[in-house]
Amino acid sequence: MSAGIYRVQPDEQGVVLRFGKWADTTGPGLHYHLPYPIESVMLPKVTQANLLQLGNGRKSGAKETDDPHIARC
Repeated sequence: MSAGIYRVQPDEQGVVLRFGKWADTTGPGLHYHLPYPIESVMLPKVTQANLLQLGNGRKSGAKETDDPHIARC
């Protein structure tokens, strides 16, 4: 969004960045922001669950290592 009016949907929050740093968080509805490059808006979905699964879900044997900086399971 380059400038002006922006719309925040019910499942989003408006994150207003001023010169690239957080300035405000807005709720659903119509809002206004200053023109780019002064302000920009991100609209992340806040009701959506993000899941990151590492590995294949099966337990495997512990891996042996001689590195003291790696914790053993």
